[in-house]
Amino acid sequence: MKHMFFTLKQSKTILLLLCICGCFYNATSQTITTNTQGTHDGFFYSFWTENPNDGASMTLGPDGNYSTVWNNTLNFTAGKGWNPGRADRVVCFEGSYDGGSNGFLALYGWTKEPLIEYYVCEKHGAWEPPGNTSGVEYKGTYTSDGGTYKMYTGLRENKPSIVGNATFTQYWSVRVEQRSSGTITFANHVAAWEQIGGMSMGRVWDYQIMESEGYNSSGSSNITVWECQLSPVSVAITAPTASTTFNAPATVNFAATASSTAGNITKVAFYN
Repeated sequence: MKHMFFTLKQSKTILLLLCICGCFYNATSQTITTNTQGTHDGFFYSFWTENPNDGASMTLGPDGNYSTVWNNTLNFTAGKGWNPGRADRVVCFEGSYDGGSNGFLALYGWTKEPLIEYYVCEKHGAWEPPGNTSGVEYKGTYTSDGGTYKMYTGLRENKPSIVGNATFTQYWSVRVEQRSSGTITFANHVAAWEQIGGMSMGRVWDYQIMESEGYNSSGSSNITVWECQLSPVSVAITAPTASTTFNAPATVNFAATASSTAGNITKVAFYN
């Protein structure tokens, strides 16, 4: 009987712990329907809709998680990430995305001096951005993180921006092999924009988020974003033994090999 009493008491304790965990999770979630920016659970977030009564919402989950729902929405964008952004950030993301007829999932952000709006689009709905938008120029393709990206630039005149209505340049990279989970090595995109497209970033970095965006459409998403932690590189060097003698002038050969679990190494070099 004592054993049975102990088991019942233990079960109550487990139920109590489950209740505490559930209450804690509910307390951290937050649903947004009006234009706002802020910090939630260690991540910057942004929500913007052209019409606040237009059926778009964003729910902030734990850490870098968020979800969105939009229904016949004119234009909205929402996501979690960082402020300020960085050119060398490696972004990991995973989740689900349904862009409907016109929506996309992208690493999105701004720079100032000059004012630049940029997109690294990973998945889109039936409409492929940037489409036949006026003033858009195709710049070519490049590869990054196991996929091919199509590159575009365009001028936006008197359009909404982080400084109010303004004239600014857009940069687009659209992945051919669509996905809603993966890694974005953002430095690769910045380098391609500059080296292939002649498209330089601004000097001042503003926010940088993994966004869900919709335009005249309905859809949903559930995305978690975080900054990838890269594995260290292991290097092995082969050289002559310490007892080896040479007669000057002489050539001494060294060999180096490197390995990493985070990706492929294309070059190992020695420098004086």
